[in-house]
Amino acid sequence: MQVLALENHNNLVPALARADKPDRANVTTLTFSANKGTMGENHCLRDAYAAAAAGLPAGDPSYAAWLKSARGFVNPANQTSSTDTYAIARKSDS
Repeated sequence: MQVLALENHNNLVPALARADKPDRANVTTLTFSANKGTMGENHCLRDAYAAAAAGLPAGDPSYAAWLKSARGFVNPANQTSSTDTYAIARKSDS
């Protein structure tokens, strides 16, 4: 499976891993810089990542190769998307 990873230089979460990501043939990583003013906004799909995804560089060879591999699943002409949010909580003993 080919993976497209978007990373915001201003998002604290990836930096917390404190490790270099391994170079993998099936992962295309595109980095961008969006400083929205707070740690939460820099990590937010709506505030930071959606705008970056909308401006993906169509002429970039790595992105073009990933897009070609995903043609059966992704249609760039179809601008709709969906996001699912799950809340996980520990059940109280009381």
